[in-house]
Amino acid sequence: MQVNDELVNQMLRNLPAAHREQMANILKGQVAFEVVDTSDDVYQDFEVPLLDENEQPVLYKTGKRKGEAKTTTEKRLVQEGAKGRVIAHIMTDGSVVPLLDEKGRMWLRSSRMRTDGEWGFQSWSGVDSLIAAHEAGIIGEAQPTKQDLYMMAERLQKQPPKYATINGERQVDGFIIREVRK
Repeated sequence: MQVNDELVNQMLRNLPAAHREQMANILKGQVAFEVVDTSDDVYQDFEVPLLDENEQPVLYKTGKRKGEAKTTTEKRLVQEGAKGRVIAHIMTDGSVVPLLDEKGRMWLRSSRMRTDGEWGFQSWSGVDSLIAAHEAGIIGEAQPTKQDLYMMAERLQKQPPKYATINGERQVDGFIIREVRK
């Protein structure tokens, strides 16, 4: 299939500036993988005062709570999730490029290559896969000692990770890493 360069350039010019470079990188074959956040929105119940038609608190008229304001329970968004949102690209050179959503927000907070060979990510939605299971309690603020590294290698040998790639996708601790097909 042949692609008309002028049509491609026209398409790129019509994209918002934030998405222009992303699409150009995909078209040039520089994007190897997409990183998809799988987090859901988190809601919490809050007690709020019950108000009348004049926006005044409704008070108990009798009983033990006479004079106190009546309340009702309301669900409120505590943490916005990014379910299904592509938050970054992993380039063919191994670099990670965070992406902006339609509101100009960047969801990727941090990334690193883990010792199990997988990429680890941290999203502003609260999902965190930076530390692999065998690294827990060892990788942190302080640099690991030689003994720590041996312990990590031993844990990894006893329980190797099992992230299967199915149709070019694999799910790693709350993120989907999807191959970008050319």
